[in-house]
Amino acid sequence: MEVKVMEKKLHEVHVEWQRLKDDMSINAAKTRAMELELEEARRQVDKEKSLRLIAEAKDDKLEQTMNMMMKVMLQNTDMQASAMALLDGRTLATDASSG
Repeated sequence: MEVKVMEKKLHEVHVEWQRLKDDMSINAAKTRAMELELEEARRQVDKEKSLRLIAEAKDDKLEQTMNMMMKVMLQNTDMQASAMALLDGRTLATDASSG
């Protein structure tokens, strides 16, 4: 009778051990799936950071280019104004000498 009780207990312990072992396997699979999701999220964040840095660099380059164009246009305007002043001066001098 004692052997039967011991066998029954052994069987119950074995069933419980198997259940715990299965739970551990399930938890390990869930953990791995979460790790993969985390890795993907990190890659996505890195990609977003890279895209933002590229966009900022393009914005900076665009701003530099526009500033350069404005400087050139202002210099061009100054040169045109100087040329007009010279031409006006010559016209005045020519008018004064002919008049």
